[in-house]
Amino acid sequence: MSAKIVARGLALAYDGLSESGAQERVPVLQDFDLEVRQGEFLAVLGPSGCGKSTFLNILAGLAQKSAGELTIDGRPLQGINPHQGVVFQGYALLPWRSVLDNIAIGLEIRGVGRRERLATAREYLALVGLEGQGARYPHELSGGMRQRVAIARALAYAPDVLLMDEPFAALDAQTREHLQDELLRIWDGQRKTIVFITHSLDEAIFLADRVAVMTPRPGRVHRLLDIDLPRPRAAEVRNTPAFAALRQQAWEALRGAPAPVPSAAPRRQEVGA
Repeated sequence: MSAKIVARGLALAYDGLSESGAQERVPVLQDFDLEVRQGEFLAVLGPSGCGKSTFLNILAGLAQKSAGELTIDGRPLQGINPHQGVVFQGYALLPWRSVLDNIAIGLEIRGVGRRERLATAREYLALVGLEGQGARYPHELSGGMRQRVAIARALAYAPDVLLMDEPFAALDAQTREHLQDELLRIWDGQRKTIVFITHSLDEAIFLADRVAVMTPRPGRVHRLLDIDLPRPRAAEVRNTPAFAALRQQAWEALRGAPAPVPSAAPRRQEVGA
């Protein structure tokens, strides 16, 4: 399977203050290497503050790397990639727009006519199980419904890659598991490349083809785990010995991930340099 996304020696550091008040460069990512295969569901798992969301922000074009290489389809990333959809934990829906108009916003930015974009929005609204809810507004929806709208919006303009930053973290356990099932149903039908950030071992193992386990900050990939559970993946797989064994492997990888020794922080470079 060919590589869709390739990161080599990726690094990011920011200007900060030491305990003594002196200016210093604070490394967040360092020597970060990762390949994401075409059509793969890859989960990035790591402790809080390890830089996993920072990697996603670089990939989305929302943060600027300090060093290293990042390519998509063999081409260096230059700014925001219009062929990627992003789903955040906080929904990021526009409160003054209806559900249907929120889903259609990416198509509107592209210049798609209103009739066509609303027809597409209705299609994806039905795909996430919210058919008939298009006239409602975000404040009228539950948290789980809002996240469905955010997923529909990301999918509506047919991105090549879907980036998801802990999208279910704020939901209750029952809603979270239900949306995990729904996400896998959608992915099974479309097989888009997904990079999914999480701090939940169970979520990573249930969803992914592979799990990239990160070290503490400054973050790098410590280990890649192949998740050889059958697909399509039913909820009951969480209760199997195979799932428990993979969870133990992920836990041992997390527990054994050493923090890299910070080196001299690299000077800033332009994205794609």
